[in-house]
Amino acid sequence: MKIISGSKIKLEQTIAQKIIQIINNKSNAKLLLATGDSPVGIYKNLINYYQDNKVSFNNVITFNLDEYIESDKYYIDSFANFMKHKLFDYIDIKKENTFFPEGITEYNQKLDKIDYFDFTILGVGQNGHIAFNEPGSKITDRTKIVNLTQSTIMANFSNRTDYPKKAITMGIRDILKKSKLIYVVAWGEKKRAPIEKLLKKEIDQNCPVTYLLKHKNTILFTDLDIF
Repeated sequence: MKIISGSKIKLEQTIAQKIIQIINNKSNAKLLLATGDSPVGIYKNLINYYQDNKVSFNNVITFNLDEYIESDKYYIDSFANFMKHKLFDYIDIKKENTFFPEGITEYNQKLDKIDYFDFTILGVGQNGHIAFNEPGSKITDRTKIVNLTQSTIMANFSNRTDYPKKAITMGIRDILKKSKLIYVVAWGEKKRAPIEKLLKKEIDQNCPVTYLLKHKNTILFTDLDIF
């Protein structure tokens, strides 16, 4: 795994430029996208490139990694709502080309029809989770329902008493198998522990991000001084 560290703002620009390059070389590129704080700056850059007429998302297809269960009840928290307000509302992507996991069988069937994603972006949780593949997840896992760990709940809903407690997530198997190129982003001191696990270059089931060591084309971007 290649690791690139530096200014968060500059790295976000670098990642966005790579996505634009992929789309401009293949107008119907397939992207596997993350939510949460980690990719927000990248999405802002993509919006700017679109507004500057440097790219069109008209034929782009996107899949999202995960979604909360009862996303209707918790729509304000849903990743569909997140993507709408952080990216989709500001570019020319077609709604029918954006996909979120709703059911295990249904999503696996859609994934089975995908040859590969041209670009995958992943964040990493403080406990090492990728998507909602929490510690203990297996490399053979496909789309599944998960109970959110307390650390994940505290990271996302620390000031709430009512919040989603379960989610549906793409499993490790399909992330590794279907991704042509993976960019992992880890910003800030809170992400140091899982990054240090990665640096040991050992697979640890209790730190799912380490499964990415099995992927041949993964780059980690971080603003941490780790060298």
